[in-house]
Amino acid sequence: TLIETNPYEKLDHLAGLLEMKLKEAFEDVSLPVRINQVGSMLTVFFCENPVSNYSSARTADTSRYASFFRAMQKSGILFPPSQFEAAFLSTAHAIRDIEKTITPLKKWLQKQGN
Repeated sequence: TLIETNPYEKLDHLAGLLEMKLKEAFEDVSLPVRINQVGSMLTVFFCENPVSNYSSARTADTSRYASFFRAMQKSGILFPPSQFEAAFLSTAHAIRDIEKTITPLKKWLQKQGN
């Protein structure tokens, strides 16, 4: 049960690690991005300003998110189809899955014209 296994610390750690790795990849190519992460959930927004509500989320580049989503999906990495939804990590995920996420992300980023 969840009480016995208490996976929340592991999930929070993995989501924080994924957030950090995503940010590093985006920063390497100077692509403005905001990632909101709480526990095992995170959302990627292609914008410069913080995202704290629907109005600020609407300033993000939805076309770029769609391109990101399709590239990741093609590589077998499942992010939500809309940037207005959150991605979730589960107890089935491990650090190796984060590395598997960053590799296709870097390939997609190389093709982006900032």
